[in-house]
Amino acid sequence: MSGARPSRSAPPQPAIDESYEDKLEVVATGHCVAIFPPSDRRAAVREDIALVPVVDTDPCEVVLVTRADAPNPLLGSLEDVAHTLLGTVSTLASLLMWA
Repeated sequence: MSGARPSRSAPPQPAIDESYEDKLEVVATGHCVAIFPPSDRRAAVREDIALVPVVDTDPCEVVLVTRADAPNPLLGSLEDVAHTLLGTVSTLASLLMWA
């Protein structure tokens, strides 16, 4: 028997319009999951997305990844806030984040 994996359809390419609703569309396809804060109930109005509470979990590392050429002017502010609240990131993580 060969070690080949069964073929799967590729996930859809990221949407050009990156609105919140567009991201929910990708979640609704079943190709990814999303974790929302408990106070964000915007996805609750969709019948094609199930909301499942995550409770009693240990703290975990969260990584923010974006394209180096992302046009969103708020990314610099987000980086400043993250550094203020969380401290500095390692050089490797910083290089990977902005590569």
